[in-house]
Amino acid sequence: MIIKIKKFIKITLKKYFVIVPIFAFASYSYPTESFLEKITNDKVLSGDEAFIFSAHIQDDENIILTWTIKENCFLYKDKFKTYSDADLVENQKIEGDAIRINDIYFGNVDVFYNKVKQTIDKTENLGSVKVVYQGCNEKGFCYPPISKEIQVDNLKNF
Repeated sequence: MIIKIKKFIKITLKKYFVIVPIFAFASYSYPTESFLEKITNDKVLSGDEAFIFSAHIQDDENIILTWTIKENCFLYKDKFKTYSDADLVENQKIEGDAIRINDIYFGNVDVFYNKVKQTIDKTENLGSVKVVYQGCNEKGFCYPPISKEIQVDNLKNF
């Protein structure tokens, strides 16, 4: 009887020393997020994260639109469109250091890195401003055109 118990213990211990390391390794190597989540989180920012947009009124005369552009991202200079109510604003004052690049999608174009600012004259009856812009990241991901509608009455005066 004692021999059978010793044999049982010996077999159980052998199985334990084989199975436990397998489970320990499996639990250690199990990812906390899926592969797709990891690629999405690590590689491509959303448009709002890549191009941080803000708007305010300056001296009750101008609407100032600014974009803070994340590292390795850029906005196309010729893709800015601004609409005052429903009409296209013709004389857009865009400030920033544009750099000419050879883009894989659009050829030789001017782009903005880091920061860009646009000034729009504020008229008394201006109800809303719609801004459309587009950019890419340097890894080759291009964002579709991004559209923001701003209610002028809701803007803060700086």
